[in-house]
Amino acid sequence: TTCEPFGMLLTAARMRQFMASMPHVRFGHMHFEGKEYPDYMGFFDSIGVQFGQNTLRKKGSFTHLPITYYDVIQLKEEAREESVYVGETIEKRSASLANILSQQNPKLEEYLTYSLREIMRNVVEHSESDKIWFAAQYWPSRDWVELAILDEGIGIRKSLTNNPNINLKREEDAILLAIEPGVSGKVFTTSGKKKGGSFFDDQWQNSGYGLYMTSSICQNGGNFLILSDNLSLLIEGTEKKLVHTNFRGTAIRMRLRPSLVRNLSKHLEELREEGKKRAKENKESTILSASKVSRMLVVKK
Repeated sequence: TTCEPFGMLLTAARMRQFMASMPHVRFGHMHFEGKEYPDYMGFFDSIGVQFGQNTLRKKGSFTHLPITYYDVIQLKEEAREESVYVGETIEKRSASLANILSQQNPKLEEYLTYSLREIMRNVVEHSESDKIWFAAQYWPSRDWVELAILDEGIGIRKSLTNNPNINLKREEDAILLAIEPGVSGKVFTTSGKKKGGSFFDDQWQNSGYGLYMTSSICQNGGNFLILSDNLSLLIEGTEKKLVHTNFRGTAIRMRLRPSLVRNLSKHLEELREEGKKRAKENKESTILSASKVSRMLVVKK
C-alpha cells in the first residue's frame, strides 16, 4: 500500500502522543504484513516499533526521504562546535536533503533547500520543540514532489500570543496570521560566537517571511497545507480552505510540480517585494488581527 509522506508523518506523531499519554500501557506487536511501503518510509521505526528494515537509520534514495528527525539541541551544539551560526547548520542540512531528493534538477534543488531551511528555522526559533520530523517523496512519473515537516511543540497560537501587538479573536486568526510576512518574526540579539551566545546574526534574523514565502511558492501548480492546534489551512492556487483538526504541534506539507518550478532568485525577489509591502502595512498596524491582514491568498504567477 502506498501512503503519502505527510499522512504517515502526522499519523506517527498522533500515535506517539497517544502512547505517551498512557505510559503504564504496554503496546504489543501488531500485524504489519503487506505494509512494505510504510516500513520502507520508516513509519514503524518512528513510533518505536521494531519491524522490518529499520528504515529510520537509512539515508533514503533519489526519490524519497524516510521519516527522520533532527535533534534541535544537537543542531545548536553542532553550530557551537563549528563556530558558526545555527542558521548555517540548518542550511547545510537542508542542502544535503534537497540534493538527495531533487534528481539532479538544480531549480528543484534550490526550491527544496530554501523551503526546508525556512520551515526548519521556524521550528528552532518558535516551536520550543526538541525535534524536527520530516519525510519526502518525489514521483517523477507524476511530476510531483511532497515535502512534509512536523514538530510537536507549542503550536502557532501560543507562539503568536507572545507578541503583544497581535490580537487573536477567532480560532482561525493564528493560522492565518502565521503566513503573513513580518508577523511571526523574532529578532535575536547577536552576542558573538562564544558558548551560550546567540547563533543568529543579521543574516539569519528571522523577519517572519518564512511561511509567507514557502506558502506562496506552492501556489503555482502545487499546494500548501499547514496544521496547528485545532485547524488546518489548505492553500491551492487562489483558493483557501480551513478545516477543524486535532493536533498538538505544527505540521506542514508542501507539494510542487518540478516542471513548473521557476528561477528561484527571480521568483523570491518578486515575492520579497510583495512581502515588504505587506510587512510594512502589518508593522504600521498598532494591533494586528486576521481581519486586518489576512490576504486573499492570491499570488501573481
